[in-house]
Amino acid sequence: MIGKVVNSSYEIEEKLGAGGMGVVYKALQYSLQRPVAIKFITENPLHNRVMLTRFKREALACARISHPYIVRMIDFNEWENIYYLVMEYAPHGSLEEILQRQNMLEEHEALLLLLQSVSALKAAHQCGIVHRDLKPSNMLLSQKNHIKLTDFGIAHLDDMTQLTKTGSVLGTPQYMSPEQCMGKEVDERTDIYSLGVVFYQVFTGKPPFQADNPSLLIQKHVYARPRPLREYNVRISPPIEEIILKCLAKSPVERFKSAEDLEMVIFNYMRTRKAYVSG
Repeated sequence: MIGKVVNSSYEIEEKLGAGGMGVVYKALQYSLQRPVAIKFITENPLHNRVMLTRFKREALACARISHPYIVRMIDFNEWENIYYLVMEYAPHGSLEEILQRQNMLEEHEALLLLLQSVSALKAAHQCGIVHRDLKPSNMLLSQKNHIKLTDFGIAHLDDMTQLTKTGSVLGTPQYMSPEQCMGKEVDERTDIYSLGVVFYQVFTGKPPFQADNPSLLIQKHVYARPRPLREYNVRISPPIEEIILKCLAKSPVERFKSAEDLEMVIFNYMRTRKAYVSG
């Protein structure tokens, strides 16, 4: 694939990664002489209509949102019987890669990324989109400390429900909400739970739940209580611990009711903290 030119527009330069839905490459967009990311569907759409529907869903979801912390969609097309997405290129890798190198982040840096992620979720939710697969590998960085949410392939769109029926379990077990694990209806509070899982890991260096297989992991999300974050990192402030644990409440009604509410709480904490430090 390296060196090939897609539809006379994009020259493939290097492989960036692969996931359940596709393989992603860095490419040069000839028309604007800029790097882009191009994702090719892994399955032959003639054999797997569900996969193709999810691929188109990602294109539609990203196209509906214009936000500085969400990867920008550039193109969606077909080449040699393969569908592909062209997206904004994020040169600084993913949050997953950062955590592999650093284990955990300092509170000020983690708070900045958390606030950006919440802002992106608020924009998605206002467009009627629930991501449903938030995880560190889907959180890219276009610059240092500048998050870009991506991979909306299993997103729930309010006017497209054929892939989101009750009883279907979609997502990544390490980061799935209890209602996702049980195949129940999901809403924006599902994303808030998953974000809580991600930032529990960001602040402590450990996910809230670990298990040897996906079934046990799912059981823990449904029934187990996460340990206090300060057991793993004593430098975490109590308000941050409280915020993350509220995101991780088993019942959606016990979490923040919206990304907007969560954003306000984080803003208030940061203002109070700044005033305290300044004083």
